[in-house]
Amino acid sequence: MNIDYGKWQAKFHYSFINKKIFVEEFIGKTLNNYKILCYNTNPNYIYVSIKEGNNKYRNFYDTHWNFLNFSCKTKPHPTYKYTKPKLFELMKIYARKLLRTLNLLEKTYMN
Repeated sequence: MNIDYGKWQAKFHYSFINKKIFVEEFIGKTLNNYKILCYNTNPNYIYVSIKEGNNKYRNFYDTHWNFLNFSCKTKPHPTYKYTKPKLFELMKIYARKLLRTLNLLEKTYMN
């Protein structure tokens, strides 16, 4: 609670948010972390964060859920390809609705 993550991550708007701790009940399985990266008026890329032990991976997909073999900060998982989430189309709809007022959006979904 004493670290200013806004300065540390160069996302200064976080420095002005009151710090709180949120605790959620563990539901018994590991959740997948999906992020939709949007530019201008549409979602462009989706990535899934993967952590295995001390290794971190990030798999990128296009908006039709085709695997894209490139990396950003972390390397793609060498063997694992995620299946498309059941609510994938709905995730993109909500991302587009949020884009009506923003030009750049990173939307996080847990599944």
